[in-house]
Amino acid sequence: MTSTIGVPASHQDQVVEPPPGAQIVAANDFTPYGMLAYEDQPAISIQLHPEFTIDYAKALIETRRGTRYTEAQAQAALDSYQEPDDRALVGEWIAGFLARWG
Repeated sequence: MTSTIGVPASHQDQVVEPPPGAQIVAANDFTPYGMLAYEDQPAISIQLHPEFTIDYAKALIETRRGTRYTEAQAQAALDSYQEPDDRALVGEWIAGFLARWG
């Protein structure tokens, strides 16, 4: 099991309270309910973007630099892309879920 994953995330709204029966699968300080699984149905919700390429994610940050992100926030976000990229791993999780329940 992986304890840390690196996947692009970009959202202006998010889950602020998980619904009853939701299990938190992935979280961080900014997105405490980043990935949820539901006990009462075969469903997951993800607030990450494994479909974003790293170049796209960086370009998105740059377009928001100085407007939605401060200079420091934008630079920290860009710097985070020096860390391992786990988009493929999360894609495998999604594929496994769909193979089992889809």
